[in-house]
Amino acid sequence: MGCLGSKDRLTKEDMEFLKTHTRYDEATIKEWYKGFKQDCPNGRLTPAKFVDMYKMFFPSGNAEEFCDHVFRTFDMDKNGYIDFKVSEISSYD
Repeated sequence: MGCLGSKDRLTKEDMEFLKTHTRYDEATIKEWYKGFKQDCPNGRLTPAKFVDMYKMFFPSGNAEEFCDHVFRTFDMDKNGYIDFKVSEISSYD
């Protein structure tokens, strides 16, 4: 569902989809996408990268167990990674 690959910017269709399926405006979506691409240049958030990011914010938490559960929730198409489009809409549909 919604593989954006390694594009440097969102397509018009992706932008319209995200504006329609979230509560965010175009400027906010662009800013979030910019940050996502900085953290995940290839456009894919892997389980290992997800755990690393969680550990930065919650160094004393049980990162692996928690992140495994959360990652499975957001990896809606079960392809082993989270892309920007899926991660943005999964909690709003």
